[in-house]
Amino acid sequence: MVVNLIFITGLKNPVLYKDMKRGLKKILGYFPPFVLEFFEMVFASAAENHIKISKSGQQKFHSYTQLKRHQKNIRRFIALVFLILFSLVLGILVGPILFPQPAESEVYIPNGKGDILVGNVSRNQATVIFKTLDSANGNMPLATKSIVEFYADQEYTDLIRRTNENDYAVTHMIPVDSLQEGKIYYIKIIAKDAAINPHSTTVTAWGDGNDKIKVFTTGELIPSCASSENAKEKEPSISNISDDVKNIETINENETNVKSSALLIENVLNENYLQPGKKVQSIISWVTNIPSSTVITYGEERSGEKKQLTVSEEMVIKHAAILTTLKTGRTYYFQVQSKDANGNVATSEEYSLRTPKAQENVIEKIMSNFKGILRQIKPR
Repeated sequence: MVVNLIFITGLKNPVLYKDMKRGLKKILGYFPPFVLEFFEMVFASAAENHIKISKSGQQKFHSYTQLKRHQKNIRRFIALVFLILFSLVLGILVGPILFPQPAESEVYIPNGKGDILVGNVSRNQATVIFKTLDSANGNMPLATKSIVEFYADQEYTDLIRRTNENDYAVTHMIPVDSLQEGKIYYIKIIAKDAAINPHSTTVTAWGDGNDKIKVFTTGELIPSCASSENAKEKEPSISNISDDVKNIETINENETNVKSSALLIENVLNENYLQPGKKVQSIISWVTNIPSSTVITYGEERSGEKKQLTVSEEMVIKHAAILTTLKTGRTYYFQVQSKDANGNVATSEEYSLRTPKAQENVIEKIMSNFKGILRQIKPR
């Protein structure tokens, strides 16, 4: 670039050209002599170099033709180096556009008690229901293969049942049969995506890991697995997982009669958006069958300190809470609560959400693109 500038300046102003050339030589004077000699061989004409070498008395070349050939070889080498560097930079910036790389994913299984359900429990079978998301790309639905394992101990050493790897899906409903009546089973869920080198995740507990996912094979969930106190009063709802599972058998078939006057919370949903400045906006919504207030309790750790936010005292059926203080790339656990005019309070089961990761800056994007190109040209 400096050379081009000197050349253009020389065409327009020979005096300035000489000054710039003299300045460049002065700068190169701080380097070893062979560096200056190299630059003179590249940028000066063959006649100038021949005269200079003749005056110095150093006969490095047998003839002017040999000097000219040597100079041409050096210029070709320099041109090749610049071409390689230019191609590398162009490939880093433009390569991913011309040759799109598969988007990297991060498998995420929401693990609140309202997210993972163990339904259709009987004396010898149970159905595990969960969904998989891509936390690296805004918690978009991610189709994965999954396996469910049932263990007799909470150390996960005594494997009793292991399901076959099911086909790719976002909402997973995996039945497990041939269980023994009256036993407590500890559940492990494994999911992996369709990448060449699959990304996978394993979940064994609700929330922060202290409450193991387990089931008691008598037709009911064991007390510590109950999703909430309201589970005793109403038929458990699984509509938050997918519209496709609305007609699945309820967790407790005997509890089908619900009083119409009871305050119920249903259809708990959450959406997360990454805003400018690496800020996260989370929208949590739900509906109640009776007009009531809007309250939410949330925290980064399931067993840690929780914040309670009273969104509105207005009696409504459709509720929404917008959180703007959550950090990027974190998992939060929350419960929603509503209170009607008669003082009746309904609290949902606990749900989990993972906030989107912060966007990469320019340098990080260039590095990611470069790594993507290397992955594409790497022989398989």
